[in-house]
Amino acid sequence: MNYIIDPFRNMFKFSGKSSLREFWYFYGFVWLGYFVLSIVGNRIGSEWLKYALVGVTFLPMLALGFRRLQDAGINRWYFLIPGANIYLAAMPKEEVKIDRAIPS
Repeated sequence: MNYIIDPFRNMFKFSGKSSLREFWYFYGFVWLGYFVLSIVGNRIGSEWLKYALVGVTFLPMLALGFRRLQDAGINRWYFLIPGANIYLAAMPKEEVKIDRAIPS
């Protein structure tokens, strides 16, 4: 549940890092909610429900995507490219490589 609440708490935090798990749980929550509200909106004749969800989750998703790309070691501004943003957000965490030279 924290993976869904934390992006709302950190919606104005565009720096830092977010895990893959946090990103995909929130992304799945948004799409599932959009799907459900689309069906409910069509049945009751009101299209604004799904657009309200998009409006409420836009800023948290943007901030989360920026933090996710930062965690993957990718320039965070690439999250603004449609289609490529989800692919890039799925990249694994940037690994810190330490070259240890053998002392002579």
